[in-house]
Amino acid sequence: MESLPLPLAVQLISSARLADVRVHKLSAGYLAAFATVNLRWTNQLTDHLILLKGEGWKSLYVFRHPAFLRHSLETLGENKPGMDHLTALSLSKEADDPTPVTAVERWSEARRNPRFTYWCTVVSVSIAIAFGMAATVLGAIQLAAEGLVLLETHTVSDGSIITTYGSITPVDTAADSNTTAARAPLAKRCGSNQPVGCDTAWAPAVAPCQTPIGTVQNNPGILLNAPRAVCYESWGNKCCISWSKDIGSVRQRDLHAAANTGLNICVYNGHSSKVHEVSINNQCLNQRLSNRATGCT
Repeated sequence: MESLPLPLAVQLISSARLADVRVHKLSAGYLAAFATVNLRWTNQLTDHLILLKGEGWKSLYVFRHPAFLRHSLETLGENKPGMDHLTALSLSKEADDPTPVTAVERWSEARRNPRFTYWCTVVSVSIAIAFGMAATVLGAIQLAAEGLVLLETHTVSDGSIITTYGSITPVDTAADSNTTAARAPLAKRCGSNQPVGCDTAWAPAVAPCQTPIGTVQNNPGILLNAPRAVCYESWGNKCCISWSKDIGSVRQRDLHAAANTGLNICVYNGHSSKVHEVSINNQCLNQRLSNRATGCT
């Protein structure tokens, strides 16, 4: 059965009255596939086009003898032209918006309520805020665990953010002197920027690393307040130049050589870098290029 034997009265109704009836959907295939309506034959003319619904099922009864049906409906159509229009309209609405009969369909129908959409939005926003706060707290804890604190943040002309991190405790000049003396035998190696270690963890993107490295290359400016890391953030990507110990104020161009070495050897290959035997302020230390301010030891 390709299509329902539509009542002749429906076919004769003016286009204005059929405006709400989508006749092309009143077919056996469409109703069965999209409205989950099971079509059943009946020998009772009074049962023709009756749609019954139950728990998990919907059945539409169609009169088995179409020739007799057509003759009868032609007669009825002359006297009651509006009756079949209502039947067609009811079936059209069922085809457009099927009545849910299964548990899954009823559950899905209930979720179409605007209140459900509203509360889903509220819950989603709340979860996003909670995760954002958790990330902020965890970041602060991580900085504190490594003895770092936020020193300065400023936004450059292109909208990118440059952040400087430093030690919580002030520079111990006596300890620095002792360290320098202890490493005196390594003076020939200090400044060699070797060896270079690459790590898949905390790998930064290439683009945000190229900008700060290019900026510090010939920059004689001084980073004050005993910094330990400088981070450049653009479009959600962060690249940080960090070093392993507190050495007081740092001249920006002194950071370039080791950072550029790490960029060429590691970052271009999708890794973070750790460069050993870096000389800054006449002291030997390690310098790291990654997507976080911490982790350089």
